[in-house]
Amino acid sequence: MDSSGCIYVVDSSNHRIQKFDNSGNFIAEWGTAGSANGKFDGPFGIAVDPFSHLMVSDSGNIRIQDLWPIGDGGFVTKWGGFGRGEGQFDRPSGIAVTPSGTVYVVDSRNNRIQVFGPPSPPTHAMTYFAWTLSCADGLRADSGRTGSAG
Repeated sequence: MDSSGCIYVVDSSNHRIQKFDNSGNFIAEWGTAGSANGKFDGPFGIAVDPFSHLMVSDSGNIRIQDLWPIGDGGFVTKWGGFGRGEGQFDRPSGIAVTPSGTVYVVDSRNNRIQVFGPPSPPTHAMTYFAWTLSCADGLRADSGRTGSAG
């Protein structure tokens, strides 16, 4: 839900995001099947960041997409790619964003949660890998490591 009370729903089967008002009335939809920017392959999770952007875990395309939810749901940026390294995923699924802009991504097949800190100064591109939570390793801090996450 965004600050105006709108609700966003991931429709994985139809590779799209739908927007409804707080009474359940359809407002808009974004996305089609594909791998280009703003297209999806089995989107799974969605969250609204502090800037009202939509963070979508695009599971089949192994990435996170950042969309602007006004008008045509314009593409802002993306990050990720297949792998086990920092900022890489194997079937990202759930996603959550804190009020400060920290993004938590469930990296399903790598059995971990990756955490991305908000850029400083804040921008709409996620460029700082913060740390990883792993079932096998426990909490693994990346003290001060910076760089592009995708």
